[in-house]
Amino acid sequence: MCGMDEIYLIVLIVVSGAFIIGTIGGLVSLFKIPKLNARLIQLEHQLSLSQAETQPRPQVSSLHPEPPTYPATTEAVQGPPEPTSPGQPVHDWTEDTSPNPYLERFTQQIKDNWMIWLGGFCVALAGIFLAIYSIEQGLLGPTGRIVLGIVIGIALHIGAEYLRRRTGESHPALAALAGAGSITLFAALLSALHLYELISVPVAFICLAIVAIATMWMAYLHGPALAAFGIVGAYLVPIMVSSGEGRVLVALTYSVIITTSALLLLRYVYKNWLWWGFIAGAIGWWAITLFDANADGARGIYLAAIGYLILAIPTFNWKLTEVNWLSKENYQIRNWLPSADIKRQTVISIILLIFAQGASIAVEADFSGALVHWSPLVVLLLFASRYQEPLGFTPWLLLVVLLIAWLVPQVNLDDGRISLQLLSTPEDHQALWYLGVSAVMISGFSLANFLACRFRAIWASLAALAPVLLLTLAYVLTTRLLISWQWGTLTLVIAMVYLGIATAGVRKKTLDSLVVWLFVGGHFALSLAAVMVLAEATLTLAFAVQLISTAWIIRHFALPSLGWLLKILAAIVVTRLTINPWVAGYVAETHWSLWTYGGSTTCCIVAMVLLRPWPHLCRWAEGAALHLFALTLWSETRYWLYDGVVFADDFTSLEAGIYMLLFGSLSVVYHLRSLVSQHLERLYKIYSYLLAVMALVSYGIILLKTLASSSWVEVGDTPLLNMMLLYYGVPVCLGAAFYWFHEARFRSASIIFAGIAAFIFVSLEIRHLWQSTIRLDLPTDSGELYTYSAVWLTMAIGAILSGAWRFGNQCYRAGMSLLALVIFKIFLVDMSDLEGLLRVASFMGLGLALLGISYLHQRIERHQRTEL
Repeated sequence: MCGMDEIYLIVLIVVSGAFIIGTIGGLVSLFKIPKLNARLIQLEHQLSLSQAETQPRPQVSSLHPEPPTYPATTEAVQGPPEPTSPGQPVHDWTEDTSPNPYLERFTQQIKDNWMIWLGGFCVALAGIFLAIYSIEQGLLGPTGRIVLGIVIGIALHIGAEYLRRRTGESHPALAALAGAGSITLFAALLSALHLYELISVPVAFICLAIVAIATMWMAYLHGPALAAFGIVGAYLVPIMVSSGEGRVLVALTYSVIITTSALLLLRYVYKNWLWWGFIAGAIGWWAITLFDANADGARGIYLAAIGYLILAIPTFNWKLTEVNWLSKENYQIRNWLPSADIKRQTVISIILLIFAQGASIAVEADFSGALVHWSPLVVLLLFASRYQEPLGFTPWLLLVVLLIAWLVPQVNLDDGRISLQLLSTPEDHQALWYLGVSAVMISGFSLANFLACRFRAIWASLAALAPVLLLTLAYVLTTRLLISWQWGTLTLVIAMVYLGIATAGVRKKTLDSLVVWLFVGGHFALSLAAVMVLAEATLTLAFAVQLISTAWIIRHFALPSLGWLLKILAAIVVTRLTINPWVAGYVAETHWSLWTYGGSTTCCIVAMVLLRPWPHLCRWAEGAALHLFALTLWSETRYWLYDGVVFADDFTSLEAGIYMLLFGSLSVVYHLRSLVSQHLERLYKIYSYLLAVMALVSYGIILLKTLASSSWVEVGDTPLLNMMLLYYGVPVCLGAAFYWFHEARFRSASIIFAGIAAFIFVSLEIRHLWQSTIRLDLPTDSGELYTYSAVWLTMAIGAILSGAWRFGNQCYRAGMSLLALVIFKIFLVDMSDLEGLLRVASFMGLGLALLGISYLHQRIERHQRTEL
């Protein structure tokens, strides 16, 4: 087997060979291009002369001749291209505007320049691998290795510049050669810092900055290919020369330097791929360090630094005070993404940084120093969005992400249920301090922006709701830090302040949007105070009460535009109560289900009444009320069945029967609501179908247990009036209800289901009358068999006559099928043991019944034909 030295030598030979081939190919192509261009120009000139000779001379018919016409293929002279970036570019690096699709252009670029890219890549790898090989083989000392790498990098740059001046033009091959030199220099400097500690961190950063800036200016001369190699590719260098010691802080600082260089280049030339290249590199290095404890506390500062660079450098807006207006004050989503590439991509990049900060908080989950670590990005966006209107929504997005990120680490899964773990001391004190300062900071900045900016509703809502939401988070995470009445008093004070300011604003008729949001925040604070003081209340009920507050505000101020807030609150309440079985249970001593489910349903009903002037919003509240009403019936059922333990791990036949009745009835109700709803028709139908399926599943479980003669189905000993009415009688009524009130396409299935369910119900009632049980594994005597035959025959006659008289062929066929079953049973079962006169009487009775059925059926048919 080959040793490691031989392997490294083979790798070096292969890479060097690829480097030599790629470089030679690129240079040959480079020196052939001027000759080919000259030849092409000569041919075009000859072609134009030949066309001019064959073109007929224009006839002059007046003293003012018409301007000469040119062939259609002649291109018009274009003016200088407009800049594609906020700066003043020297070179024309504009994007290709040919009509070819992007994929075709990309494929063509690969076909034309694959050798150039391969050559530059091989040169870069050769420089790095040469340094690695020299290290492992001990060919040079540490200082010599670094000096050699620097010399190679500078030599590549000098060669690229010499060839550029020699040929008098920039070319991708020369840009790739210079890019390889930059990567080699980056690798040498990082090796000097990481591996040998020959230079200090400040010196290394200064040198890296010099190389990055020099690369930027060389890309300014050589073209965008150098940017791809020298700047975007520089993000990969620390990975290749890393010593594995986890010096992630150095890598993050290095990433900031490279990002600065890339943005400076974008200041003079804008390329989509270059922008997303440096974004991928910057966020990529954040992702690499996400689970490295050495970077804890630095990620927030790093993300804020990247955000500042993104906002400041492309337009040299160092103070972030350059105003960027949107075309109109519109709250639709499409209005927040500018049409210009760099502005739109700036907004998207900031959104990526916000989610990166949320992920960082969820991983670190440490409140010590949180104010220093995570506030910079908050302050940056609050300040920048004052002047950059496309960023106006980002502070709200950041607040929501922060709330979720701080909650995620405290989530526990215990026996399949979700619970939140409280913070321990002293972290709870640190959390309270951080959340309090953040509330004051966010609210203060938002209020200042409200007084100075457009989109006042955004800033008013953030100023009013941020303190209440952060107080809610503090209460959830640090409940035991204060006594319940202390929490309630603090929240009540905030509510009174909010409502007092809002009331004064109404009287003075000023700051309308702020008044609205102060009412919203004040009402939410009042509900939250009730949650803190009353043990029976829940946080979900506090949100449900906001439905009433929001509906009142919409009606009082005639602001249907706040309907989105109502929808969000309704979605929160409905989702929270729907997933309640997977959330930690409540104290069984209190009737919490009535407070939570019933109270939330009542809030939706009140909101629905208040919103009658706006049918669209009223339907939303109505839909939530119906859904919560179903959940209330479900929760109350389990509360009374299991002595207050709503989420008991048990399931009885009584519960299945109640669910069957509940879900089936609500399915009909939802269908009826869909017939009159203008906006929620599809949603109501979906609910109706789901509830019908759930009712059918409940009935199926009961039937399966009955067929298995399981003791799980308990019906009692009382004849007729027993639980069989619920288990087997209710399905008959539901089938009839579906036939009369549900969709027409389900009528056939509904009547068939009702008939089968009625047959099962009657048969089991007979079984219970004779056996005092419905177990099917017990023997059956003759009297019970004859009772089945007599009752089934009566049912068959009724179905046949009903089908012939009114309900149509399906009912008639069902009766005939049942009659056939009765005849089959009588011949093979009932009469197998009869003899003498009993057999004669039985056959006589069956024959007379069949003759009577036939006679009545013919009379009905003749009567119907006569009427026609």
